[in-house]
Amino acid sequence: MLFHKTSTRQYSGCRPSSRRYSPRAGIVSDIGCLMAIGMVMALCLTLSGHSAFAQSQEPTQARGGLESPGLVDFDDDPGPKIIINIPAYRLYFYRDNRLVKDYPIAVGKSVSRTILGEYTIVRKAKNPTWYPPDGSPPVPPGPANPVGSRWLGLSKDGYGIHGTNNPSSIGKAVSLGCIRMLEKDVQELYEMAPIGTRVKFIYETVIVTTDPVLGQVYITAFPDIYNMGTNSISHAVSTISKSPGAAGLEPDQFMLSHILSEARGQPVIFPRRVEIVLGGKTLKNDGFLQAGEPMLPLADLATAMATAAPGATTIHGRVYIPLSACKSLPGLAGAGIRLEYRGLMPVVYIDLPEPILAKETAPVPGPTGGDTAAAGDRDTPGRGSPGEDPAPQ
Repeated sequence: MLFHKTSTRQYSGCRPSSRRYSPRAGIVSDIGCLMAIGMVMALCLTLSGHSAFAQSQEPTQARGGLESPGLVDFDDDPGPKIIINIPAYRLYFYRDNRLVKDYPIAVGKSVSRTILGEYTIVRKAKNPTWYPPDGSPPVPPGPANPVGSRWLGLSKDGYGIHGTNNPSSIGKAVSLGCIRMLEKDVQELYEMAPIGTRVKFIYETVIVTTDPVLGQVYITAFPDIYNMGTNSISHAVSTISKSPGAAGLEPDQFMLSHILSEARGQPVIFPRRVEIVLGGKTLKNDGFLQAGEPMLPLADLATAMATAAPGATTIHGRVYIPLSACKSLPGLAGAGIRLEYRGLMPVVYIDLPEPILAKETAPVPGPTGGDTAAAGDRDTPGRGSPGEDPAPQ
């Protein structure tokens, strides 16, 4: 958390100290506010943390908002507004009720969570001097200052949006509650967001949006960094039901569960549920629409068709069929099926017809130079992988 006061010198502290600062130290006015919040805020240095996922480190200008939560519960006031979605590690700046730009940020650790709710920017300062709350010597503006070159203080005492001298912390949950930004980003935001700008902190791990041109519905899942249970199926279904673009659409829960567990932070096409009726009976598992094409669970279809074969029986939940009835199954009508013994072990051989065998493809050879590992098998970091903040602020 940060606390800031301004005078002929600039003051910004990560935690208000219990000691009072005199005018000789360049601190003036509002001593009562300092006393009121004296020991409440914690030091906003990076002691430890983890990377929730590899979020983009670049700001994006009016990219269409497929990952944006939109103007959640804000009124139609055309003034500047900021929405900070904590699990997305993203700050969205709006003007005239339109998304102007969004920025990557760092947020509070799980043990020092960033606040939720709506607040207002009430003070701003350039090149603040940082006064460590433990009474250490002040840190003047410059590369060693952990709060960077800009401070936008909020109406919630001790909280603010500021820069950082540790850019590697952006995209992580590493602070003690404040919002960190890259220096170039906070300098730009500082000029766009005047005092009085409203700031809303939200915690939305599931965002449902609609492409305004194609009308395609997307769903974006972010990691539940504070373990609030927001990536459960029930919560996601509730969020979907309240989203105007997805009204009346039912997700395939199998695909939805994988989207939530992966939580890649990227929009994916909404997995619309497809019900399957075979022979007048509805299959237990559903399919889903992918680019308008129904995708059906092959194993379920095969099981359903096998169950209808002569002599099929279910034992302990698994469908079995007599060897003599195998040729009644689709695709095996011309197969050579025989039973042989390898010692005492009975072995069933099923020789597929030539037309089916002709469709088989040869394995694709690996790249030259002895490197035969597939690209998808390489051990690469992904979203949600833990990481340590290399610097202490």
